[in-house]
Amino acid sequence: MLSLAVAPLQLAVAFLAPVAGLPTALALTVALMPLGNVYVGGVALGVVAAWYAAAASAPGADRPVLMPGLLVWFWGGWMVVAAVSTAFNGATPRQVGQLAEFLFYGGIATLSYNLAASVEGARQRILAGLIAAAWLLGVASIVAARAEATDLLFGRNEGAFFLLLSGVVVPLAVLEGGRLRRRWFAWATIGVSVGAIVVSDSRAAMAGAVLCGAGWLAWRIAIGRRRGLSALVLSIGVAGGAFFVVLRGPASLVPGDFSTLERVALLQQSYALFLERPLVGHGWNALESLLRSSVYTELVYPHPHNTYARFAAELGVAGLGLLLVLYGGLFLRGLRAHRAGLEEAALLALLLALTLSAMSMVAVVFYGASRALVTAVLLGVACSYRSGEGDRRAADGHGRAGPERVG
Repeated sequence: MLSLAVAPLQLAVAFLAPVAGLPTALALTVALMPLGNVYVGGVALGVVAAWYAAAASAPGADRPVLMPGLLVWFWGGWMVVAAVSTAFNGATPRQVGQLAEFLFYGGIATLSYNLAASVEGARQRILAGLIAAAWLLGVASIVAARAEATDLLFGRNEGAFFLLLSGVVVPLAVLEGGRLRRRWFAWATIGVSVGAIVVSDSRAAMAGAVLCGAGWLAWRIAIGRRRGLSALVLSIGVAGGAFFVVLRGPASLVPGDFSTLERVALLQQSYALFLERPLVGHGWNALESLLRSSVYTELVYPHPHNTYARFAAELGVAGLGLLLVLYGGLFLRGLRAHRAGLEEAALLALLLALTLSAMSMVAVVFYGASRALVTAVLLGVACSYRSGEGDRRAADGHGRAGPERVG
């Protein structure tokens, strides 16, 4: 199996991070994750984080470990809310492990932020690693589909989500300041990623790709910097993508469609559970066992395919508010980056906010490593831009920022 063959390479990259450099190791670990084992990838990211912590705590080190305000509010607030909910509801050993897992994702976001903000060229390497991952996963998904292979990669919907972030959101953001060759490469990445998403038959990711394209086009029109050919191509792509999603949609919307009925039933039950304990919820990751005991059948996977519903039912109103703080904070960060002249930072934050807030309606973003790890890495990068970089980029002429100290 491909993932078992790639897993040793994932670990080797992580343990050799001091030789290759921590940003390069992070980028390679992310790039290998779609073809390797996602949990081994998580372990590898943890090893890189440990190397960074060791370097930061060494005598004479001038690189403190910091966490941006947005991530502090989200993960710090989650710790408080989850602690209150756990004190009220108790927790099984499995839930305790899942509490630690979510904290681990916060650590990966912090690692990504510190490297991208404090090491010269690290941000570009991390984004390049994400784009490389999109190519590997996109090409492998298309080949696997044509060969009718199964179990080659991690789940179909999880892979489509990974492609949406690394192969659509990231290239659309880095299109801003690049030369012609770089822009064409970004468009090729988007084409391969969207093709693989279509092959995967993930309706949610298809709609997400259309939404990203529409958001990018609206942004270009709003700031008055439309590039004629790019705007025309993307307009045709958005219109065609919308038509394709609508064309495929009726099969999933007919009254007798089991997938739709399943999701509606699970959402209704999740809402009823939220109303039972709206202040403290039922405890982190308790929803699956609660749904399994109420609406579970052999064909139903016991979660509501909705991040908002899970946070609300498990952590109450405060948990739902934390998600709104994260997505709203990303949106505000994008607007501030635009005012500071950082168009790449602005687009990355805005498209990430748009994508995550929309996909949270049809997927569980922070539950499971395949979605949460790539989300955490991108959250760290999106928070790493500094207002002073705008002046340096303008003076540089090649769109490269100079070294930057954190702290």
